[in-house]
Amino acid sequence: TGVQTCALPISGMGATDLNKVTAVSEVTEVTGVQATSVLTFTGTAAAGNNTTATVGAATLSYDFVAADFAAATGTVTETAAAFTTAWNASTDANVAAYTATSSAGAVTFTQDVASTGALTSSITNSAASGTTVKSSMAVGVTGAAAVSATQNRSEERRVGKECRSR
Repeated sequence: TGVQTCALPISGMGATDLNKVTAVSEVTEVTGVQATSVLTFTGTAAAGNNTTATVGAATLSYDFVAADFAAATGTVTETAAAFTTAWNASTDANVAAYTATSSAGAVTFTQDVASTGALTSSITNSAASGTTVKSSMAVGVTGAAAVSATQNRSEERRVGKECRSR
């Protein structure tokens, strides 16, 4: 009756769009998409190998141990599972901001809270002796945040046109 609700994704708004929003009477919904990053093990690890992953502000260094594998040298699936377990067991606050899941040699890190933009990520592998575990790191889903707001009546006509055009 005097208000119109329109969802405007913040990540897609430029300065010009943001300047058009002059009055908001109520925020009705906040939604988002968590960013992800994917670590893919392309070679198996062995006890004594180390993988250090950095995702956003979080860094975890893990030394693989014999108990991580059914045989002396594990599979990529066991390697990913061991790293995932170590990540999720970490008490570091930055690491705790992401949840790790693994499947078929890949570890996916997902932000627990959505934010706008891609995650920065890197990986370092090393071995005390023998062959070093091999892996690669890639950015997955880019995060996005959106706010739905109820605007004052004076904005109703212009916002209605913008919503229809989006």
